[in-house]
Amino acid sequence: MKIYKRLLKTPLKKRWFQVGLACLILTASAGVSYSQIVYTFKSSADTTPWIDAGQNVTVTSSFVAGDAPPGQVLSTGALGWTGTFDNAGRNFGGLRLSFPSVDLTGYTDFQFDVKVLNNSFDQWSQIQALQPTLGLTASGNWNQSSVQPQLVNVTTNNGWQHIIIPLTAFSSGSLSDVRQIFLLVDDGNYTSATTMQLAFDNIEFTGLGPVPAAATNSINATNATHTADAQVKPPTNVGSVTITVNSQPRQTFEGLGASCWGPEDYMQLAPERRAKLNDLVWREARFNTMRLWVHLKEYTPALGQHRFKDAFPDEGATLVRDAQAAGVRHIVLGPYEVPTYLLERLPNTVGKDGKEKPGAPHLKSDQFDEHAAIIADFIRDLRDKDHIAIEATGVQNEPNDVADCQFTPADMVRSVKLLRAALDSRGLQQVKIIVPETVGCDGT
Repeated sequence: MKIYKRLLKTPLKKRWFQVGLACLILTASAGVSYSQIVYTFKSSADTTPWIDAGQNVTVTSSFVAGDAPPGQVLSTGALGWTGTFDNAGRNFGGLRLSFPSVDLTGYTDFQFDVKVLNNSFDQWSQIQALQPTLGLTASGNWNQSSVQPQLVNVTTNNGWQHIIIPLTAFSSGSLSDVRQIFLLVDDGNYTSATTMQLAFDNIEFTGLGPVPAAATNSINATNATHTADAQVKPPTNVGSVTITVNSQPRQTFEGLGASCWGPEDYMQLAPERRAKLNDLVWREARFNTMRLWVHLKEYTPALGQHRFKDAFPDEGATLVRDAQAAGVRHIVLGPYEVPTYLLERLPNTVGKDGKEKPGAPHLKSDQFDEHAAIIADFIRDLRDKDHIAIEATGVQNEPNDVADCQFTPADMVRSVKLLRAALDSRGLQQVKIIVPETVGCDGT
């Protein structure tokens, strides 16, 4: 159920109000409500408040009748957007909506559904980046999201991809006075003039904070036409927790994720069970990160051999695209099982029991470059062959595990430097590196 929060001053019954282009549901119950601000599209009148904006890019927008994400009833169509991009610096365009001041304090996420129309991808079969931006205060200060998802070909959900961005990603200013939404499209990968077409729907801010019962809508709500069917109730019997945070930020918590193993098993599920699984994990549990695995010895069993589909079969690509359609925005790679030809064993050791133990497998001193090149080649093949972009990669899963390949701290530093160079030389500068992925906090 869609509900509207914060801009309330007197008790309200459960109703659906359409305010401009926004379909808003207001709820009050025992002094608490949980709520959303939702922009949906039912006619061309709903799309006209959105203003075309671009950097020397020819852009237009219109109502797309009959094309809305499956399984929802708030919209009868979508907000269509067209931009003409070329390879001469004209690579930035979008849409802008202005509205009265809204306090988003207490809201948690910015979400929207987006679809690429007419296969209008760039040369890498993707749209390089969507850059959601909020305009703050009357002066219109820009607060751009640090999360800028790529758009890929989605074979499920009738091509719709659901994007969830935590409001913590908008970190350059207070969200107590938000007055604009920008949906900016950035792509510098076109080799000639190309017309890109997108559709947007269910553009929304979601929140979990309670609202005082003494509330009223400060926006001029009109056209009260529908009655809400349900109401989200707050949890009961929840104890209090006190968390003390230092004044200076250390890390940004981007969300939760899941490690995905065995795409062949996934494909054995019936389509409706796969859809339910994706809905439960990525939408309802709000996981936004997927970790993929690559068996390096399957990808490169011998020097000079690359067997991409042995390491990443078509079922793996389907699993990823289904997850992206359900809201996954971060793809992280976990390399493991180092090819045998790169390895040597360290000298045998004597355990505490006095028995000799075989030395752990270790990269040959002259094979660190090759190991880094294999990882970078796989990430490039994943992009070029299956159009899947890796956001971050490890060097070796559990590098203190004697069952695969051990890395000393000095080895890890050397590998990170070589992997960075290998990624950059293949045009993968945007791929980050995560290390050391050691198992066990005490290194045991």
